[in-house]
Order: sequence, then C-alpha cells, then structure tokens
Amino acid sequence: MIKKYFYSIFTFFLSIIFFSSNDINTISTLSFPIRLDYYISSNYGYRTVGTYHFHNGIDIPKPPGTPVYALANGVINYIGFSSSYGNYIIITYSNGYKSLYGHMSGIYPFSVGDYVTTNDIVAYIGPTFLSSGIRNGFTTGPHLHFTIYRNNKLINPIAIFK
Repeated sequence: MIKKYFYSIFTFFLSIIFFSSNDINTISTLSFPIRLDYYISSNYGYRTVGTYHFHNGIDIPKPPGTPVYALANGVINYIGFSSSYGNYIIITYSNGYKSLYGHMSGIYPFSVGDYVTTNDIVAYIGPTFLSSGIRNGFTTGPHLHFTIYRNNKLINPIAIFK
C-alpha cells in the first residue's frame, strides 16, 4: 500500500516536470508510431465505408504483433476497450496533446500513469478478432488506428510530421 502511494506521488511529480518543460511542437525526438515501412490505408477526414462519415485518424495496416511506439515523451493516460477502437490506449503529452492508438493486441508493456518515451514500445497491433471471438473494434483487418488531439480537438496526425 505504501509502495503504491509513493509510486503514485512519483508519477504525479514526474508528470508536472514533464508537462512544464516540453512542447510537442519543439520536441526533436518526435517519432512516428510505426518504425517499419508503412503506408496509410485510410486518411484523416471524411470517407465512405458503408456510410459517409468522418474518420478521426489515420490507419496503418500491419500484421498482428507489430510494435507501436509513443509519439513523444508522455504519460499513459488510459487503457481500455471500445466497440470503435477495440483495445486502445491514450498517451498524454505536454500542452494539451494526446494520442490514441486503436486496434491493439491488449498486451501492454506499461500501465496507466507510467511515463513513456519515443523509444518505448507502448503496444502491439492486434488481430481483427480477439481470442474471445469479439471483433477488435470497427475493423476489417489488423492495423493501427492513430488519432491526435490538441486541447481535446482533433487534428490531422500527418500535419504534425510536416
């Protein structure tokens, strides 16, 4: 109990130090979440997949088990499951930035509250169907769904890499 308390205090102060000293626009170690050759199969913006709707990120197809890296130094904010993203994580960065990684395997090397860097594998791409038989979100094949928010507003992930 005491160890967990001190760990929480340490994580809190680490977050304060990080968030007061970094800006995602000035971080020189900004890293794309996939380190291997990749292509984008679905762009940010409106698209037709059954119906015409807004796609709030980019999709990068890769085989299950492909490692996914943090965009920048940050803190794991959330790990969960939804019918849209399947297994997903959210990482919080400085100045209101957050990234969402969807359709993950459900195997995470880190926990909520952990500090991560651009060199850390934060998740692995998951299969279309999980071992329980449930679909891993709204997907027709294994891929990374990658979304970026700034001050809780969506931005095109490709825009920050230009």
